[in-house]
Amino acid sequence: GYDVINVANADHSNYASTIILDRKGRIEVAKKTAEIIQCQRVRTEIKSAGQESADVTIILGKDFDGRTCKE
Repeated sequence: GYDVINVANADHSNYASTIILDRKGRIEVAKKTAEIIQCQRVRTEIKSAGQESADVTIILGKDFDGRTCKE
């Protein structure tokens, strides 16, 4: 039950670890997403109204093997 609304490059390509960002102040949604890909790094970064339509942003790091995070 997920909708991918955008796929894009991150601000740089040197992320060692995958990060899940809560964009709407609903950390439980971000944590559930992190569980699915076995990621430990979750934090809240709320964007201004109208700037972000996604509930969660996933920034894939070098630890992501295509399915899960290998931390």
